[in-house]
Amino acid sequence: MSNTDRDLIAELADVLTTQSYSPVVVRNYCAYARGFLGFLAQHEIPVTAVTPSLVAQYLRHAAVTFRKRRSRPPGGDWHSIPRSGIHAVLGLALGQWPPEPDVIGPEATLRHTICCKYATWLRNERGLATASIAALMWEARHFLAWQLDRGGAERLKDLSVRDIDLYMDMRAPGLRRKSLKDVAERLRSLLRYMYRTGYVAIDLAAHVIAPLLYAYEGVPSTLDRDQIVAVLETTKCDTSPMGLRDYAILQLLAIYGLRSGEIRNLTIEDIDWRAESLRVRHSKTGACSFLPLMAPAGCAADGQRPTGERSSSGRVRPIALCGISTVTSAVGCGRLGSSRRGNADPTCSAMPGRSSCCARRCRKRSSATCSAIDRPRQRSLISSLPPRT
Repeated sequence: MSNTDRDLIAELADVLTTQSYSPVVVRNYCAYARGFLGFLAQHEIPVTAVTPSLVAQYLRHAAVTFRKRRSRPPGGDWHSIPRSGIHAVLGLALGQWPPEPDVIGPEATLRHTICCKYATWLRNERGLATASIAALMWEARHFLAWQLDRGGAERLKDLSVRDIDLYMDMRAPGLRRKSLKDVAERLRSLLRYMYRTGYVAIDLAAHVIAPLLYAYEGVPSTLDRDQIVAVLETTKCDTSPMGLRDYAILQLLAIYGLRSGEIRNLTIEDIDWRAESLRVRHSKTGACSFLPLMAPAGCAADGQRPTGERSSSGRVRPIALCGISTVTSAVGCGRLGSSRRGNADPTCSAMPGRSSCCARRCRKRSSATCSAIDRPRQRSLISSLPPRT
């Protein structure tokens, strides 16, 4: 590899690092870009003469090399990694990649004209950033190519709502609701511009239907068993007062499936250490339930018992159970392993039958007189007894 190619790879690594790419991605992109530049040097092809067909040819060559080295074919999406690295280095070396397609025929000429004027309007009239213009232009090229291939340049003037619906149906598969909303907003921008400039007879921007997005909809409604274990193990490592508080809250959520209001109303008096039971005041119905005190939840709450603070009503409220709104919102509005949808572990159920589930688990434990929860209480009582005379 020549010094120029080495400098180009080093510059690519710096650019990717500046753009906050992960070290693994930077290493993979640079490795595949280095291999592509070596392929060009081997065949004495300058970088300025690279075409999309040559890139496709190299990817087929790389797939064959992968199969020979590892005795197995690459995965279905493997091509996306070397392709991205090659595109990145070509964009850095040539200034733009992929190159503009050749304008041949009336449809391609019309599409190129609209796209050029649209890009100028986005840059000069709306003053958008380069990244926003690139996203809008990609959608514009894609839509115009789709529509002109279907009906030609003559039917563009008669664009209808049915055409918009067909395009959105074509784009929808494989997209999440957030991505589909972005597609709808970019298409609206193009349709407004085409109506203002007379390319279409009707303003169809209002007929582009986008999905509704809700606040915090990205927060998972349920967590599977492995995720719950990972959350508990991570929180258990924090031995600060706030960490112990969070761990106690998460244990109550994971084991009993309590609501946030039910945990917020818990006090030390609701825990009967001798009977190993937990009294829960249901915020929804106002009733009370007595649940078996499971060992993990009891030990977590016991870690905060000495640091309680007394409220104005004289009831002790542990610090571990105060300030719950932050933790419960982070795990999906107070649901860790929620079973209200019937797809979670039944032992983490929040339904009325959770008492029986906890009871079955409680009966499986050892029948020793003093459980793991009770032994700290027993030791503290024995240590407080006066010495024998």
